[in-house]
Amino acid sequence: MDPLTLGITSGYLASVAASLSKHIFAGVLNKIKRKIEGPECQKAFNECVRLSVVGALSRVSDGLSGDDTEHLEGIYQSFFNNPDVGKEFAGILCGKRPDMEEMNLLFEDAGYDRNTLPGLPFEQAILAFEATFVEAIDQAPLLQPIIQISELRKQSHLQKELLDEMKELVNHIKGIDIEKIIIRAGEIIAQNASGNDSVLHKSVQIRPQAPDNWESFYLKRVIAKCDHLDLSAIEETNLQGPGSGGNSLIKISDVFTTLFLKGVARLPAQSIRDALSGTGGKEFKDSAKTDNDPVPIQAIEAVGAMDRLVILGRPGGGKSTLSNHIVTTLAHIRLGSSKILEKLPGWSEDTPTLPVRIVLREFASWLSEDTKPVTDVGVHEIH
Repeated sequence: MDPLTLGITSGYLASVAASLSKHIFAGVLNKIKRKIEGPECQKAFNECVRLSVVGALSRVSDGLSGDDTEHLEGIYQSFFNNPDVGKEFAGILCGKRPDMEEMNLLFEDAGYDRNTLPGLPFEQAILAFEATFVEAIDQAPLLQPIIQISELRKQSHLQKELLDEMKELVNHIKGIDIEKIIIRAGEIIAQNASGNDSVLHKSVQIRPQAPDNWESFYLKRVIAKCDHLDLSAIEETNLQGPGSGGNSLIKISDVFTTLFLKGVARLPAQSIRDALSGTGGKEFKDSAKTDNDPVPIQAIEAVGAMDRLVILGRPGGGKSTLSNHIVTTLAHIRLGSSKILEKLPGWSEDTPTLPVRIVLREFASWLSEDTKPVTDVGVHEIH
């Protein structure tokens, strides 16, 4: 079979980039949005998105045949036109990585079927978009004072080789008036109105480096995923870290406050386990006759005291924040930060626990594909 060749016309690229740029702009924080509302900044922002689309498409020709071309172009056009895709990419501007699970679902909604296009390296395409977006903004003088790119580059955890490659791609393509871009077997070829071709870029296959210590790699990814505090709902208050210029991430571990269980307490002589399980009846009743005041139970203490526990609460009550805080703290302890154990009152100092965080709504969605056995869950979320 002939290798896949994508012939991206300037019209196709302009249409896709304009739609995606609009959706990304709608999803960015208002304090950034207000600074790039002017026509010149908007033009620079749209150009960054256009380059990022080319970066993403530069990855999709690997592993596919020429028969897939038309189908794939339609899928990507639908994908980039989705407002939810723009919202995911907008997170890049405040240091939040696109959720790959969500992006895969959105790609399927756009018409992708892994059985029809089994060789499509979709996740590599999303990483390439992210890297190109970061590098394109870095080379946009009007956007540099608004978006702290050095902080974004640090927070993205993208491989340096990928960032360097996308920087080179941006240098070759930015500002060029091209009639058509041809992507074939890792090459990006520019075609002018006369039909003359010139090779602009050759992509390098960046293979993920196998970490020397898989557990350490996993724990660091858990911390990066779970310690981020999403303030998008209250961003108007401009709560940011000191000296950050309004762009650094706020970590849950920096601001977490004590949460207490509602409707249950214990007496000083009573264990948390007994209080929660309702055991120790007579002893508790005898203690209740004394002047000892009940002691509130911290949610963290309750989790540490019980083998199994379900925490219920109203939306916004702190259930997810509590879970993320505990997982992050356990990951730090497992990595050797023993002093941080004080953040988990009531927990054992024995062998550090390996935290595994499973978001049940995402797990249920994943399990709904009944071709997947439960035993496959292990490495599914570790990217």
